[in-house]
Amino acid sequence: MKAAVVLKALWRQNPVIPAFLAVLLVVNVLLYLSVAYVYGPRVGQLQQQLLRQQAQLRDLELRGEAQVTPRAIYRQGQQDLEAFYAAIPPREDLSRLIGELFHLAGEAGLSIERITYDPQRLREAPLLGYTLVFSVNGNYEQLKRFVFSLEHSPRIIALDEISFSGGDAARRTTTLNLRFTTYFQANDA
Repeated sequence: MKAAVVLKALWRQNPVIPAFLAVLLVVNVLLYLSVAYVYGPRVGQLQQQLLRQQAQLRDLELRGEAQVTPRAIYRQGQQDLEAFYAAIPPREDLSRLIGELFHLAGEAGLSIERITYDPQRLREAPLLGYTLVFSVNGNYEQLKRFVFSLEHSPRIIALDEISFSGGDAARRTTTLNLRFTTYFQANDA
């Protein structure tokens, strides 16, 4: 009884406050019902899915087949980049590369008369890309051996162009024209 008297007194004094309280009560009941009957089952399903996936991950870890995480992929990428940059020689090593080319040609029974090169600074990395161009004359076996040794060099070499031009038909030789790119560290990097 006292509650009814208090509500009547509030209604007479200011009818907005009890109406506002009634609206809040209805909104609160509707929110509770939506959480309990609409979102509650979906949350339960997602929790069950999470528990199943966690159990699968534990099983994979026990068998030693753990999935690779993005963090592990990133670390592996960082290690690969470090190994790549460690394999790139300093710029001063260009003369050693030229010597290796003459040595490989000699092992294949070929000779190089001259090599031209064009250094270019790479924008995306602190490296210099050197494009080297030269020609060698020889028979097919010699040329094949030379290209094979270039491809299996420990240096990072990208064969950009290989072409053949006229040779000596009497000697059964041909001219092999090569253009490849290799990389050196930039001194100011």
